[in-house]
Amino acid sequence: MNQVIERSILVASMIFLVGCGSGKQTYEISDVTKESTITLRKNANQKNIHSITIMGKGYLDGDAEIVLILDNKPYKTERISGNVNFERGGDWYSDGAEIRYKPSSVKGGKLTLYYEFYD
Repeated sequence: MNQVIERSILVASMIFLVGCGSGKQTYEISDVTKESTITLRKNANQKNIHSITIMGKGYLDGDAEIVLILDNKPYKTERISGNVNFERGGDWYSDGAEIRYKPSSVKGGKLTLYYEFYD
């Protein structure tokens, strides 16, 4: 009997996680030496968004900033250089997010953003 209950709980948990899963997405900044504005969007099959996670990974030969914009104002800023590995997230109630990438002395490198909207 206990095995039946344990399996039922496991199956219910898996269904819940699949239902809430939003799918990770990626965006590679094509030229890290140039300033850019990036618009991130939820997946088409998602409903009402309640939070977001944004991760950055790569390497920059120089200094830059990643700025998450909320209501046309800087909301969260990450200063990055060298080996880049950051993660930011929290409550978010919009279907999209604007990111501004601002290099100040970048001569080269590679930077990829991994992001996920949660519904």
